[in-house]
Amino acid sequence: MQVELLHVDAVFDLADRGLVCAPSFPGPTTGQFEPFTATVQVQPPGLPAFDAEATFSATHFRLVDAAEPAAKRWQILMSLAGLAKDAVPRGSRILADDAVARRVLPGPNGAGQDHAAQVDKAFRSFLRARASKLAALTLPEAFDAMSAFWASGKDGAGIAAYQDVTDHGRGTRLEIGFDRILQSTPDRTACRLRLRVGYKWDMDVIRHVLPAGVWSFTCWQAAEFDAFRQAVLDTAGFSFMRGKKPAEVNITCDTIAWPR
Repeated sequence: MQVELLHVDAVFDLADRGLVCAPSFPGPTTGQFEPFTATVQVQPPGLPAFDAEATFSATHFRLVDAAEPAAKRWQILMSLAGLAKDAVPRGSRILADDAVARRVLPGPNGAGQDHAAQVDKAFRSFLRARASKLAALTLPEAFDAMSAFWASGKDGAGIAAYQDVTDHGRGTRLEIGFDRILQSTPDRTACRLRLRVGYKWDMDVIRHVLPAGVWSFTCWQAAEFDAFRQAVLDTAGFSFMRGKKPAEVNITCDTIAWPR
């Protein structure tokens, strides 16, 4: 399905980018955006439509007002390669398939950069409905919460669990985490909601958990879930840490390559 991305107000022929079309798209709130290319359809007013290769990339704008939100400081620019400026006159329509729209458009045509925020918000609401506080979750409670959130979905998502040694700026941690992987789009990306449970690196971890090494398991079908769950429960890390108080529990949500 073709979705309209924008009506062209102006174009700028930049040597290092190609033909940059305005207006731009709202940027991600964190400034994190993976550049990508895609085929779009250009429909100049009164002229035949044609396909072009578009590059989407995030650009930082310096704003005078420091209170302006990050979404205004970062904008997603679309540039067209190999075209003369007069090939895309003012009033041209730019269309692309819905997979592209989901990556760059807010609003009803697709989640775009709002997608991760929506998933994050949905999970936090899910926790509140269960009378659970994120920071107070124990390891078993975190696993149960993500399992229930996964089971409540209708999008063919996967669920994953893993153990790793990490450092997110707070020192070395033993991290046991749980992911919900939202259904693939045609551009082979997925949204990953990650619930991290971190423990301080101490002698108990070194003696009882570290020798077993890191691990990860993934489940894609409800029929596989019981085996998946048991595999996680049987690990040395989960078995030993299930009664320990985490040093931190947090959520991240990002876009990844579709893992299947």
